This record gives sequence, C-alpha cells and structure tokens, in this order.
Amino acid sequence: MRTGTVYEQRSDVMDQNAESETGMDLTGREFIRTSGVIGAGFTVRRAAAIVAAESVTNSQTPTAAQSLGKNRFALGGTGFIGPNLVRYAVARGHHVPIFTSGRTEADLPESVERLVGDRNENLSALEGRTWDVVLDHNTYDYRWVERSTDLLKNAAGQCIFVSSISAYDTSSETKTDTSTVIEKPKVDGEYTRFSPGPNWNNGDEAHYGLIKRLNEDIASTAFPGRATIVRPGLIVEPCDKTERYTYWPRRIENGSEVLAACHN
Repeated sequence: MRTGTVYEQRSDVMDQNAESETGMDLTGREFIRTSGVIGAGFTVRRAAAIVAAESVTNSQTPTAAQSLGKNRFALGGTGFIGPNLVRYAVARGHHVPIFTSGRTEADLPESVERLVGDRNENLSALEGRTWDVVLDHNTYDYRWVERSTDLLKNAAGQCIFVSSISAYDTSSETKTDTSTVIEKPKVDGEYTRFSPGPNWNNGDEAHYGLIKRLNEDIASTAFPGRATIVRPGLIVEPCDKTERYTYWPRRIENGSEVLAACHN
C-alpha cells in the first residue's frame, strides 16, 4: 500500500441527523448484531482491513501478515469503530496499545495496553514512546489532532487517519432530481473540500465538515508522505449510538410504516 494516500467511499448524500424513535423492542445495536446489516456506506471490517493493509502486500496471506508483528497505536479504541479495529489488528499478531480517557469500558483483548490521558490537555502517557503505525479515528476537534500529531510526528512511521466524506462541500447539491439522487453516487473525489472562510482563524470553532478537512490537512502536514487518509461514507456499527441508519431497518423489522422514494 502506498503512503500519503486517500481512500474514499463513494456514497449518496445522507442526512447525518436522523432522529431516534423510542418504544421499539429491538434496539439499533441489537438489529446490527442479529441481522448482519453492516453494508451501508463504509463497513467496519473494510476500515479494519485498511488499517492492517499498509504492512501487507496483495500476495501475502493472513499468516504472513501475523508474522510482521507491527507495533500499532490507536488514539481512542473503546468506542464506535475503535474496538473492532483494535481486535482486528491484535488478531493479526500486532501489538496495539490505545490512548483512552479511561471512562469507557470496551471488550478488548487482554494484551491491549491502555495509556490513560486526555486529548484536550494531557498527552504525557505518549511521551517517550515510538510506534510503527498510529491510527486516529476518534477526532471531533481539530485541535486534538494538532496536539497529538505535534507529539507523534517523530514517534511514528505511519499515520492512518479515518476522516469522512463529510469533508467534501456538498452545499451546491440539489435533491430535486430523484433519478440521480436514488441511482447515482453523489459524493466522490470530484467534489472540493470545505474551506475556512476569510474571517476564520486557527483556534476558532468549526463545523463538522470543516473539522474533517482540517484534521486531514494537519495529519498530512505532520506526516508528509506517511499519512493515509480514509474517507468513509456512513459507518454502520453496533457501537454507534446515533441510530442514524438502524432507525430505518428497525422500523421495517418491527412492521412499522416507512416512507420510500419511487419513480413516477
């Protein structure tokens, strides 16, 4: 796998603010576990495969990959896609410590070392350590990435950053043409990413899409030629508490009415 690479998931423009509905017997996480629905957008297993792939050529088998025994480090690792990524890497023979606040429990292998701290103000647990690969997938504040990359840029050989297609500015996208919205993937590399406005200064607050773009730029600058940017679409995962996707299949599973688009 090449370094300094961007991987993106083509996806329709999707509402990230789907509301949850209470009173249903089957929860979103239960639905994911029992139905195996994990194909919308960018799957967790696909993300995990990219995390492991930069050390494995296409001709190598999982057994060969395990023998590499890379020293990987995950910023986060106890929530959302983190546990699956960590478990996948450990299963392939890699040493994977994680950086965590210590407030969230996760079902992780006993071999996983937990480095406790705070991305806002306390990264001392990371000092004096080196890694082959750093995985950053738990970033909502670009200032977190600034602090961590400043410390880790000379302590790791490769940075894998899980971003989002939300880094693209789709504000010009219209949803009046149902044929293209339903049938044609709308977000890909042809879009431009969000840009800070003329009055925006470093340190200012930023919306979600701009945060993702800033995160990408910070990681790429700190790890020139050594940053792999992954831009997934909608991630469907048992630990996702938003129910932004599972809301709909749960309604179908429970026999509720569901609106559906169709051609005239």
